[in-house]
Amino acid sequence: MRRDLLEREEMGAEELRNTLIDNNTKNLLVEITISEESIDFTSSIQSAKEHAELELYSIEETMNSIQEIKPTCDNLDYALAASSGAICGVMDIFLVGKPGESPLGEITDKWFSDRTMDFARICGWSGKEENSLSSAIRFLEKKFKISKIGDK
Repeated sequence: MRRDLLEREEMGAEELRNTLIDNNTKNLLVEITISEESIDFTSSIQSAKEHAELELYSIEETMNSIQEIKPTCDNLDYALAASSGAICGVMDIFLVGKPGESPLGEITDKWFSDRTMDFARICGWSGKEENSLSSAIRFLEKKFKISKIGDK
């Protein structure tokens, strides 16, 4: 029967199906694959079963990998996330506020200015001629040149 099918590679799928039905053979055709080069079909239930089991294993493996990606958060996780966001929002409103008007803004600005001048002193800035933040920044910009976009 296979040789008969291979000789009829030119026929379409519908003709092939009709030929198999018309032959009234006792063979069971489980799957048929028609490509430009050949016609393949699974000749036994056992090989079709093995093929199906391999496909099921592949699908189960894919489903397991998808489940590993999904977050497994419970209500406590969501409650902690929401409460931390609310606490950060309250801190932002009362402690940070508007730029230039916050109670912590002056403290943090002074702290970063002092750290910048300390770093400039470590790198060799004397600060004798002008002991200011802008002088320290100018010194650091000259010492550590940063190329701009388009500079070579």
